[in-house]
Amino acid sequence: MNQLSFSDARHLTVRTGLGEEWHIIKKRQGRTRAEVINNLVRSKSDWTQPIPRLTSWKRWSYLVKKGGVSQLQATELLRKDKQALQEWWLGTMLNTYNPIVERMVMFWHNHFTSSLDKVNQPELILKQNQLFRHLALGNFKVLLREVARDPAMMIYLDCNVNGKGEGKDEPNENFARELLELYTLGEGNYTEEDVRSAAKAFTGWSVDRDKKKFIFKRQRHDYSAITFLGHTGRLSGDDIIKILLQRPETAINISKKFWKEFINDEAPDMPTIHAWAGRFRGSNYEISALMKAVLNSKAFWTTSNRGTKVKSPVELIVGTLRALPIQVPVPAESTAMKRLTDFCHSLGQKLFVPPNPAGWAGGDHWINTHTIGARKNMLVNFTHINSKNTLYSIPRLSVKGLSTWLLATTPISPLPKESASNREKVSSLLQDPSYQLT
Repeated sequence: MNQLSFSDARHLTVRTGLGEEWHIIKKRQGRTRAEVINNLVRSKSDWTQPIPRLTSWKRWSYLVKKGGVSQLQATELLRKDKQALQEWWLGTMLNTYNPIVERMVMFWHNHFTSSLDKVNQPELILKQNQLFRHLALGNFKVLLREVARDPAMMIYLDCNVNGKGEGKDEPNENFARELLELYTLGEGNYTEEDVRSAAKAFTGWSVDRDKKKFIFKRQRHDYSAITFLGHTGRLSGDDIIKILLQRPETAINISKKFWKEFINDEAPDMPTIHAWAGRFRGSNYEISALMKAVLNSKAFWTTSNRGTKVKSPVELIVGTLRALPIQVPVPAESTAMKRLTDFCHSLGQKLFVPPNPAGWAGGDHWINTHTIGARKNMLVNFTHINSKNTLYSIPRLSVKGLSTWLLATTPISPLPKESASNREKVSSLLQDPSYQLT
């Protein structure tokens, strides 16, 4: 019947959610794998924390144009709005009842990257984040088409300045290149001529910042015939997307991304990838179908793939606080949410600001001489005796039981003594290098 052991339930919960949440693990323990996975892939929620009030583009641009003190005011408003948006998403991750949805929001944010610092309009980044949430486990074809028209994406990759009359002799290729290389086919499955042709097809696609929506500027579209991946004609941007979804390489590329997210950071097993991709395409690109294939695969359940992935800063911070009753110590001049977003930033994952169009590399890139020390110091801060966290409400377990719950693999450091307090036991286990893994 494939009933889930505690270890199985823990692995599934951590890899598809946000932290080692005891009550979720225990709820799944003893149930069949099929039942739990079927419930997981049907998860859907548009719930978020109350949305912060953000400055409109019209108000912000008016202040900038006015100059002087007003421009300084505009800069401060933008800074506050960015901070409010980061705190809002982190708060949503901390409090959601559907952690798999927020995990997939992060996944799509890292796949279809946009940077708050380039877009410089928090309203648009919020809109994009809500799109990812709405279609987190929905249909990839719909998601791809919506993202291609997403104002934040278009501004980030300069699609909004791609067309005749924009002062350029050639179409801007940024969006076309990332669409092929990162979002669909993957590197090596297209030519430079395909990139140039795709860029022409997307000329005229633009953004109305005031109305926060996509617009098509007909006078700036290049209507000449192009050849793209063997298709010739007066192709539109929608035609390009349709052709990309017909190519098997798109499903293969997305399946590889799922391997890295849910299995390990090593080169994927290609027969498994092809099987997943076949299921994905066969379902008409239902993301839940791909997720179901991944979670039912031998690769997901083999013990050799447990404790092999380094936790991202968000996984480490949000996961720890969702799993344990910790009250974050806050300096007098700060707030709890500001402190947590600062932790994310210092550990290398500033929310809404990925380093480049390829997103955060993840894996071993999360760990360096600075971040490993910062990670440990943060966890010490969370559980230090002066933080007033007694952790009295955690399950009454032996040290070995606590280790099995909190660590994905065998502890490296000596286990704490049974006579230690709960706070001391938890603090010790969180300091073990194995706690950095999932």
